[in-house]
Amino acid sequence: ETPATRTTVILWGGGGEPENLVRQEVDPNTGRLKTITVGETIFDADLIAIRNAVRANPRWKVKEVLFAGGQSVTRQLAASIASDGVARRFDHAAVTGSVDQLVSSQLSDYREGDQILLILSSHGQRKSATEMTHKISTADGRVFALDRLQLLADLAARKNVRLAVIDDSCFSGSTVAGLKGKTLCAISTAGDEVGWSRSFGPALYTEMKAGVTLEQAYLRARLRTDRSAAPAQPQISTQAGRKARAAVSVVEKFMLAAYDVMPTFLANSPRPSIESPEVKKLFEDLERIDAKEAGDDLRRAMESYVNYRERAHRLYQELEALEKDARVDRARLSARKEGFRAVMDEMVSAGIFVALKERHVYKAFYQHFQSTSETEPCGSFVF
Repeated sequence: ETPATRTTVILWGGGGEPENLVRQEVDPNTGRLKTITVGETIFDADLIAIRNAVRANPRWKVKEVLFAGGQSVTRQLAASIASDGVARRFDHAAVTGSVDQLVSSQLSDYREGDQILLILSSHGQRKSATEMTHKISTADGRVFALDRLQLLADLAARKNVRLAVIDDSCFSGSTVAGLKGKTLCAISTAGDEVGWSRSFGPALYTEMKAGVTLEQAYLRARLRTDRSAAPAQPQISTQAGRKARAAVSVVEKFMLAAYDVMPTFLANSPRPSIESPEVKKLFEDLERIDAKEAGDDLRRAMESYVNYRERAHRLYQELEALEKDARVDRARLSARKEGFRAVMDEMVSAGIFVALKERHVYKAFYQHFQSTSETEPCGSFVF
């Protein structure tokens, strides 16, 4: 980043979380139950990491924070990121007005070479057939269509302003696939069919250090995501990223258990096969790019997932039959349910293991497709 480059941060999100939740705790002084209001949300870890990144980069200017609704702890964290110490509610009208203001102003506050870092951290929906991207939840119970951001990407391209969009929500891969722009870098914390990884966002924000490009931060974060995280397939809008995503997209089918652990998942969703043409092509491609060892590790993880899923499916069918039998011994039924839950837990762990092995396969494909002769927006966006 040259001295003339200015980086502006815009943070929106926190929608879809319930407000005014209460829980009961034992008062240590009186020993009596007391009712307290829950002020936290699942986005708090992201906010802490974003706040640390902002403090570590004093030249960043935080232009706006629209975050959450009435959750006190989350709102306080969001306010600690804002330059003026104020975080407004992430209502539909507020975020729509912000986009309209940026577009109508023709980005008059920005000059050529400036950088805008737009972070979206909220609940997300799957892409519909008519959308380029997808929708995220706002704090007033509505949804905001990220297709509107294409106007901002077009304007940034005309002014030669670098625009980075970090979609830190479930099913956010569609944002990387859908948004276009010659100065745009888009990153998602998830793929198209699985939800959001709680660990990737904080890892990404932690890697946003002075002198590091957005592409470098993404690649480092994608490898360092810890095994406690739910599996996901983070994506980036570089050419290498799009090709690597296409190469490993079939792996997503072997991660679904961590999101759809309800028993109906076993009955209603198609079971992936390690012998399918798509999976066979994946391993053939890995051998072709000299990444057979990483491919073998991934194959073993996928086989383990399939085995646990088959066992869970059989147990689910047995349970269904037992629950319809009025003569069945209740103790026997209870024991079968415990066994089923244990296998489901193993299937979830197997899905996470698949995700861990996918990281190294993705890296191999990314390095294979990466060009050293062309600098793309993600590689020129420097912190």
